[in-house]
This record gives sequence, structure tokens and C-alpha cells, in this order.
Amino acid sequence: MAKVTNVRGLRNYIQELRNCSSKEQEKERVDKELGKVRKKYTSDKAMSAYDKRKYMWKLLYTHMLGYNVEFGHKQAMDLIAAPGYAEKQVGYVACAVFLSEQDEFLRLVINSVRNDLISRNEAFQCLALDFTANVGGAEFAQLLTVDVMGVLANGATRPVVRKKAALCLLRLIRKAPLDAEVLSPGVWGSRLAGMLADPDVGVLLGLTTLLLGVAARSYVGYEACVPRLIAVLDRCKAREVPQDYTYYGLASPWLQVKALRVLQYFPPPEDPAVRGALVDTLKRILGGSEPVKNANKNNAVHAIVFEAVALAIGLEDADLLTAGAALLARFLAVREPNLRYLALESLARLAGVPAVAETLARHARTVRDCLADPDVSIARRAMDLLFTMASPATAAGVVETLLAFLPTADYSLREELVLKTAVLAERFLPNLEWYVDSMLTLMEQAGEFAINDLWQSVVHLVTNSPELHAYAAGRVLEALRRGQPPETFLKVAAHVLGEFGPLLPDTTPGAEYAALAAHFPAAGPETKAIMLTAFSKLALAAPEDGDLQAAVRALLERHARGVDAELQQRAVEYTGLLAGGPALAKAAVQPLPRWEGRGSLLLRRLEAYEGEEGNDEGLERPGWLQGEAAAGAPAAAGDGPASAPGTPGVGAVRPPGDGAGPAPLAVPDLLDLLDLGEPSSTTPAPGGLEGLGLPPTPQQATPAPSPPHPAPAAVAPSGSLEAWSRRLWTQASGILYEDANLQAGVKSAFSGAAGTVTVFLGNKTGGALAGVALEIVGAPPHLTATLPAPPPAMLEPRRQVQVPLEVGAGAPGSAPLRLRLAYHTADGAAADVQLDLPLPPAKFSQPVDVPTEVFAARWEQVAGPPFKLSADVAPASGALSDAAVQQLLASLHLRVLAGVAGVPPGATAAACVLHVGGGAAPARQIPCMVVVAAGAGRVTVATADGAASAALLSQLTSVLGWGA
Repeated sequence: MAKVTNVRGLRNYIQELRNCSSKEQEKERVDKELGKVRKKYTSDKAMSAYDKRKYMWKLLYTHMLGYNVEFGHKQAMDLIAAPGYAEKQVGYVACAVFLSEQDEFLRLVINSVRNDLISRNEAFQCLALDFTANVGGAEFAQLLTVDVMGVLANGATRPVVRKKAALCLLRLIRKAPLDAEVLSPGVWGSRLAGMLADPDVGVLLGLTTLLLGVAARSYVGYEACVPRLIAVLDRCKAREVPQDYTYYGLASPWLQVKALRVLQYFPPPEDPAVRGALVDTLKRILGGSEPVKNANKNNAVHAIVFEAVALAIGLEDADLLTAGAALLARFLAVREPNLRYLALESLARLAGVPAVAETLARHARTVRDCLADPDVSIARRAMDLLFTMASPATAAGVVETLLAFLPTADYSLREELVLKTAVLAERFLPNLEWYVDSMLTLMEQAGEFAINDLWQSVVHLVTNSPELHAYAAGRVLEALRRGQPPETFLKVAAHVLGEFGPLLPDTTPGAEYAALAAHFPAAGPETKAIMLTAFSKLALAAPEDGDLQAAVRALLERHARGVDAELQQRAVEYTGLLAGGPALAKAAVQPLPRWEGRGSLLLRRLEAYEGEEGNDEGLERPGWLQGEAAAGAPAAAGDGPASAPGTPGVGAVRPPGDGAGPAPLAVPDLLDLLDLGEPSSTTPAPGGLEGLGLPPTPQQATPAPSPPHPAPAAVAPSGSLEAWSRRLWTQASGILYEDANLQAGVKSAFSGAAGTVTVFLGNKTGGALAGVALEIVGAPPHLTATLPAPPPAMLEPRRQVQVPLEVGAGAPGSAPLRLRLAYHTADGAAADVQLDLPLPPAKFSQPVDVPTEVFAARWEQVAGPPFKLSADVAPASGALSDAAVQQLLASLHLRVLAGVAGVPPGATAAACVLHVGGGAAPARQIPCMVVVAAGAGRVTVATADGAASAALLSQLTSVLGWGA
């Protein structure tokens, strides 16, 4: 940039702009200068190299001031091809500022950039590498990756160029498709390992950054780099680096942080020598990290420490973990909020390791103090850590701490705080009475933040535990008499008093009705419905209490004429029940039976909540570590080892003498490609008079005797294959197949006549799925489809794999691609299904804007069949509105055109370009025109290809026939 200071005309231009006294004066001067530059560029007179640079710098400065510069792009590209460095410099800078990676102008400079890359001039190579790394897109990645690799692998190149080449190659890898193998692990695994022995620290930093991006995708094939990275750490610890890379006495902390981060993506080394060297390195890092007064040095030291602790978690070395936990615990007492936040976050990851449980327990008071921190993010991390480090011995104290914190907690924390407090109380309950007291207190304090799952879990527990019936009724009656409880608490009180209130020896149903009815006017419709049920049950339990009977009947009669349909129906039914006599009441109103085979509602909610909150974090973790965490999820959040001995969790509540084990918990979907509705579930049918039992009463059917050797059962899909397939006609991602064990989703990306369809296979169970197969069994003639690599035959518990399919449209057509998906479980259940993957013309189409007069003229030029075809369509949901038709056409990549002459009134016109060909077939672009008369139920298409017209018509009649 030193050359810029010699451009006198630019200095004068800048000075004149600075001397402007108003915005209008500055704009006038800018317009004058832009006009002068435009005139120079359009003149036939040749400009000198100096003038080319001067005018381009003026345009750049004008653009930086915020003014729109609409010309000069071609001149900037010409400067890149110039032979001099000064011209190339301003050309590269201007193109980087004026153009983006989506600009078609970039294609014009690819050849010039490549010439600079392969030249012997290192200054030119640096300019080309910088430009490619900052602006290059997918097309640059396809055409220039090999040349950048050559620059990186050339040992004779100066370190500054190789450093830039490494970072540029990382950019090109990120811009390439996910399934593209830019670097072959068989070749570059050993090559990168050799390069990591380079003496230049700048090159090592670039190579480590490149390896970090590669290992984040897949570490397989790069295991040889692990010993080299450990040697780099040892070199930094020995301070064998130049002074230029020393930061406050630390040897290149950025290199150390990146090397530690890269090692986290690899599994623990199996070689004892390598593992021992890594452990010794981490011990030196954790043991020599004393804080100092200089804040900048502290930040660098702490960054290295946090990465070292994260790496130690994967190594599972007890001494390392204990040292890391002790060091992080000391950080909790410092005043720096960022350091406390990171320490709490790292300790939460360590808390699940038994080896550090005792160390963390010594600092529990400090963690509790962090809850009161005014910084909400620190309080949230402290809450997460308390939740993670809770054990059967400490859970009661943690729950009391969280309950005390709830009234003063920030509103953004309360929903998560309530949920985690309830889960802890459910998972580690020391006795049933304590659980009831804790949950009722939680609901009283939570107010509007108490979710429905809370009161339903309490009802679940109380109903399944006869010894709690009278105790729970007494506790809710005391709370009702203390004051105005929140809505969720009223639901529990209504249910418990309605079912078990008559069991209280020191009160009457009339008194219970009075306590509950005092809160009836302020309750919401859903709560009032439950309270009406409770009032009716109390009245049926005391037929001799005339005052109670009269009060309940009057309340029911008033709501029998109300506007709320639910309350009205209940009031009418309960009035008839009270008037029917004791025999009808005894037959219709039965005590709720035990819940059998029901998992914990709170654990399901927590799994779903943490799944939403932890998506980004999960993407940053290495694949092998994600697999171990998923496999260990049931133990961490389930009801096995975490539960106190002899006191099962709520999901397994059973009366004394019942030896039935806890039911397995439902697992949420592993894929969240699209919001396709709630997962299918089985709802127990209500018994007796509908609406009398709340929550819904499960059926008590006698189970059929199991055969001694059951035959393998075929697994049925949990939804409609046809419905899932229909959605994929108009959506880029969604579910292809799902059952109780496995979910298969797809996500597609298309460019022209080719595309990549990635199939996500997710194991939803706690056991492995064997014999997993995904193969192409039928491809229609117009499609080409290849499966580069099959899925692994064994799909580990709660793991997800991606299987890419490469597809292409050789000719127009609408027939789907037929796939076969198969697997079997350890207990013999098997699935073997054939699935239709829709690849209609819309997938290979691109919407285009066509002038209305051009559309009308071409529409008239196309004659009848086979180029112009029509068909009648009758949507299943009834006649579609114009807005619905336009929305459906847009989802099929058709551009809706307004005001087209010659189109029938009320009809919608649209246009697109269909891409076909490639490979052996020549590439073609087929213009397509569509007119939909929704009122008349008629679709007409016109193209220059008969097969394209037929395929497009088939697509439109299918989609429009399904309706909006």
C-alpha cells in the first residue's frame, strides 16, 4: 500500500472532500469526479499506468465513503492482468471490494488469478492467494484448488507464501460441497504431518488452522499428524520460537490453542508413547498456569488452559482431570466475569466424570454463590453446573438452593430453572413426601413459568402411590387456604382433591369445595374444566351434604348456558350424572388406575430443551466424542444409576411389592430438518363417561400371554410414506421414512441439471441397529443416480450418519428414484422398505423473469400437443385461491408473472427454465411456460420439448391436486 501515497491526484481528491462544508457539497464533488472518471474510461485515448491506478483508487475511496460506484469493474479486472505489481495491487483490491463470490464477473479473472498463482513471482502469488481466500467461491474451489495445493506443497516457496496458501486452501475446502473430497487423506495425511515439522512458526500456524478445518469434517486418515502436533506443543513450551511470535513471554499462544483444539477432534492415541507424551504436555500446561497481574498475559494463559482441559476430558486421565478441575475451581473466585463464565462452562463438562466429583464437591458453595451474580450468563452457567454435579447425596440441598434462587432469578432463566429443579427432584427423590413438598413449593413459586408437565408428573406420582393420597390432599388444601396459588397449582389441587379429598379425616368434602371454589373465578378455561370435574366428584362423594349439592348444581347450571363449549359440555354431563342417582355415579366415576409403561414427562421435556439449546455446540464437537456422549445420554438423564437406591424416579413410581421395572423413556427425533408436525403418539382411550378423568385414564387391558419364541416382527412406519413423499416434491428437506427405531431424512441441493441429496440416518434407540443398508434399486431412464459410499452396516445407539446421493437429470421426466432401506435390531425386529425419492422437474428448474409481452408472444407461437398440453385438475381440498396457486407455483421454482396479455381472467401465468443433460448427454436449458386457471380447474403448459411438457404437466397436476 506504500504505492498509494505517491498518487498525488488521489491526495488532492481526498483533501477536497474533507474541505466540503456540507453533505450536499460533498455529493456534488463526488458526482463531478465520477463523471470525470467515467469520461476517461469511455474515451478512446489510451491511459497511462499511473492514471489507471489513480482513477481506480479514487473509485475505491468513493465507494468506501458509501457512494454507489456502478462502473469501473471491467477496468479493475484488466489491472489484475497487468504485468506490474502496482497495477495488480490496485486491481486485486478493487475486485475484492466491488465484487462478491456470487458475481458472474469473477469468471473473467479466474485465468489471471491462476497465472499469478503458478508464476515464480512471490508477490504476485501472495496477491492471488489473498484474493482467492477473501472472494473465491465454489467455482474458484473447483478450478484453483490444485494450484493452491501446489504452492503449499512446494518446499522452495518462501514461508510467507506457504502460510497464505494454507489459509487459502482452507477457504476453498469450506466453499466446496460437503461430500467433495478436496484433500485425499491417503496422500495429504502423511504430507501434512511432514509439513508440521517446518521451522517457521507462521507456516505452522497456517497448517494447524488448515488441519483444524479438515479434522472438523473427518479426522480419518490424518492420525499421523497427532505426534507432530504434540511436538509443536513441546516446542512452544520450551519457547523455541522467534521473538516475533512471543506474546508477553508466551511462545505463540495462538498456535498452542489451535494445536490443542485440533487434538480434540482425534480419539485418544493408542500408542503408549504418544499418549504419554500428550499427558506430560498437558500436565505441564495445567501445572504451570499461575495467574499474573498483566491482564493480556492472563487471557492468553487461560485460553490455553481451557483448551487443555477440554482435551483432557477426552483422554479420561484421572490425574489430569483432577488437576484441571482444581485449576478451574480457582477461577470461580476471580473478579473477571469472562473467566468465571468459561470456568463454569468447562466445569459443567467435567462434572459428569466420577474422578472429579470429590474435587467439585469441595467448591459447591462457590458455585452456589455464582447464582447470585448480576451477570445472567454466569448465573445460567452456575445453574447448569449445579444441575450436572448433583448426586443422590447432594440433590436435596441443590433443590433447596434452586428453590431459594427462583424468586429472585432473572426472568430469562426461570423457565429453564423450573424445569431443571423439577428434574432433580424427580431423579434423586430421597422419599415420596419430600418430592411432593418440593414440587408443590416449586409450582407455587414458579407462577406462570410452571409448565403443564409439572402438575402432570405430580399427579402421576400421587396416583401410583396409595400412601401419598391423603398426604398430598392435605398439602394442597393447606396451600389453597394460604392465598392465591398460580394456575398450575390449581390444576394439581383440583385433581388431587377430586380424587383423594374424601380420604382426609379432619375435613369434609364441603370444606374442600369451599377452599377450591374460592379460586374458581380467577382460573382459566382449562383449569375451570378440571375444577368442574373435581366439584362433581366431591358432590358424588357426599350425597348427604345438601349445601354442597346445591352449590355444585348451581355452578353447573350456570356454566351449562355459558359460551365456552368445553365447560358447557362438562356442566351438562355432570348435571345429568348428579341427577342419575348413586348407581349411575358408581358405574361412571371410577378411581384412576395406575399409570403403566409411562416415561417421565419432565425428562422428555428436558431432552427436547437441551437438544434445541445445544445444536450449535454439538456441531463443534468431534464425531467420535459426539458418539460417546450420545451413547451415555440415558445414564446421565435416565432413571438408572442416577436414582437413589430404593427410591425409583417418577417415571418408575410403584407401590411396595410391585417388582415391575421402570419403563424406557421416549427418545426425541434425532433429525430436525423441517417442522413437520408433532411426532406420532398413542393416546389411551378414556373409559366411562368422557371427560371425567383428568389426566386421561389409560386402559387396563389384560395382556396377552407372550409366545415362548416370538417370531421377528416387521417394524411399521410411524406415519404415512405418501405424505412424507408429497412434502419432498416442494421442499428441499424433510422426512423420507421414520419408525420407532430409525429416522431417515433428506436434505438436497441442486445446481443446474445436477444435485446432491444427503440422506440422514438416525438411530433413535439405545441399542445398535445392524444390517443397515441404503441402496438404489430403481432409477428411471431420465435420471442418473450414484451412491458414492454406502452407510455403515452397524449404526451405533443414538448416532446419525450422512449418506450422499449424486443425482442428475439427463432428460425431462417426473418419475421418482426408488431406494431400498433395511436394518434389523438385536431383538429380531426388522425393516426392509422401498421408498420413492421424488425428483420432479422442479428440482432442476430455475425461476426466470420474462417480460409479459414476450411471454404472451411465445405462448401464442407454441402450437398444440406435444409441446402445449392441458389437463383438468380438481384439488382434494376444494378450489384453490389465487394466493394458494401462486404459493404452490413458487414452491415449484416457477416465477409468477403479473399482467400477461392473452391469459384468461383469473388465471396465473408463470415461467421457469428446466436444466437437463450433462455427462454423455448435451446440457440443455428448456424454457417452460405455465398458465393455471384455478377457477376452471385447468392447467396448461408450453415448452419447446414434448417430454418436458409432459413431465411438467404431470408435476403440476399432482401438486395442485393435493391442494394447499
